[in-house]
Amino acid sequence: MSVSGDDFLNSAHEFLDKKREIDYRNFISRGYYGMYHKILSVLNYMPNVSGSHHSALIEYLSNSSQHKNEPYDSMKLKSLGYIMFQERLSRNKADYELDCEEFNEDIVELSKKTHKRFNETIEQLQKCCH
Repeated sequence: MSVSGDDFLNSAHEFLDKKREIDYRNFISRGYYGMYHKILSVLNYMPNVSGSHHSALIEYLSNSSQHKNEPYDSMKLKSLGYIMFQERLSRNKADYELDCEEFNEDIVELSKKTHKRFNETIEQLQKCCH
């Protein structure tokens, strides 16, 4: 069975029914991976990397000289790079910093707004160039 970035983003919401810290952490984590896979599916080019694919993607989106062959607005790609950078930090904290106590409904609401902004930007890119 094949899944998409949207599948990750949609499934992230299933963690929010119980209002537990672990579910908030899972929401942040799955949401990040949803955005990661969604932007990969939109890009036409991506450099081959031997290290972290996540860091490479963020750098690619953030650097206009790297994404110059993409048919998309460079500022929108940079905006997506910034979103990915911030959400990756949150995802790392959610997955690895188990003593961190900042995962609550407020963080989830902020992340939901970020997902919405991310999806809107992707839609704008796709309308423009496809």
